[in-house]
Amino acid sequence: MFVKIKLEAEGAPHIFHIDENLDVLALKQRVIDYVDIPVENQEIHTLSRILGDNEKLDAILRDLQNINGAAIYLYNKKEFACFLQFYTDSEGDMQTDFFNSPVADRKRQIDQLPKYTEVIPDSEDSWHSTNTDSSDDQSSSSSSSSESSNDEGNHRSQSTRKRKEVEENRVSVSPKRFLITPEVAAKELSSISSPINPLKQPEVAKQSATISPPINPPKQKEVVNKSATNSSPINLPRENDVVKESATIPSPMNPTKDSLQHPSEIPEYLNLTPENRRYALIITNELGGIKQAELDRLMVHFYKLFETSEASNRLNFNDQASITLHEQKLWVICEDNETCEWINKATCNLSPFKCANFINYFDLVKSCVVVPQAVQHKDIASIFQLLELQNVSLSTLKWCVVKRDLLKTKNFESAIKVSTLCENEQLTVYVDRDSKEFIQAQGSRLKYCFWKLVFSF
Repeated sequence: MFVKIKLEAEGAPHIFHIDENLDVLALKQRVIDYVDIPVENQEIHTLSRILGDNEKLDAILRDLQNINGAAIYLYNKKEFACFLQFYTDSEGDMQTDFFNSPVADRKRQIDQLPKYTEVIPDSEDSWHSTNTDSSDDQSSSSSSSSESSNDEGNHRSQSTRKRKEVEENRVSVSPKRFLITPEVAAKELSSISSPINPLKQPEVAKQSATISPPINPPKQKEVVNKSATNSSPINLPRENDVVKESATIPSPMNPTKDSLQHPSEIPEYLNLTPENRRYALIITNELGGIKQAELDRLMVHFYKLFETSEASNRLNFNDQASITLHEQKLWVICEDNETCEWINKATCNLSPFKCANFINYFDLVKSCVVVPQAVQHKDIASIFQLLELQNVSLSTLKWCVVKRDLLKTKNFESAIKVSTLCENEQLTVYVDRDSKEFIQAQGSRLKYCFWKLVFSF
């Protein structure tokens, strides 16, 4: 099979052949020829985990129905470097031929037909110019039937020689070292996204995983006054609520081990699907970070409340990452509104701690968008992944979906359908302010499949 490396700062990608029976360590050793990262610093990730050096490539790709275009992620220690895409031998040959051809010829397959080319149906090997055909017709009209058969044989041999010459003149992709810089890595990072399980109502989809760098909350001067820091319960967005902030859709990723003694290296909201992030709570210490002493005090406080509260049996937390300490902030991942409100009340009664939900903590902005269902039952994470691929520099790491409805009821008569070829659905999405600025800079329209989606804020 073939592996393709696409680096942002270079025009054409690097494509090389590798035996599918080799392991991940062999792949790392081949990658050194193209990206200047030592083997000991390389980390290769899937959407859900970090691959071990002894894992076989064929075992990793075995569950895929079609490996063409399947991607894994290369990291320089903890910093994203580039994508590694896999292709079968036949597809890899086509990709190599395509990128080795002149730029003008790359458009020919779609944009225009080759000049002087036709197919002779009775000969599987024959293709030649119409000029050659006309001269052959003139000669064949004045020759005997035996000469005609000889001409046909000559044409076949000429066609075979031409194809051999093309094969011999192919230019192989030569290895080229490239030093990864933070700027290049940042550009590549914007295209990362990961699939999430489809949204199920009333249940929320289980989480999958995607690795991303931590994202800090907005600066104080940008934050609008919110109720998250008050002692009142946290109110999650409802359909008819007019809210200034909106939510951001997260990319899923593998949950870290739930150990409060060893803080996680990634923010816990990345463990969640976009639909579940509204149930994430962040507890902070107004006098500084949450260290071991503050953590012990919080745990004793919560334990007493669990023992005495009548609602203890109704509380529901995330199975894989219910509570985690990250960057001296305590993340509590709930699964419903009642649990969120219980945690909020319990925290507000203990000074100097404060509790904020995901939307308020990141100062998100509410938006609505109509999306055509090009593929039925497509999960939201896949939709956002395609948005990132088609809109360079867009990041959906903080986007959060709070409502998803088909445009079939009378309640959506004012909504404009994007396509009449398939069903359309309306998403209520909370996005971060950087995403809002990016969308507005594009005229509030983002590319998606064949269409452009209109966002309203």
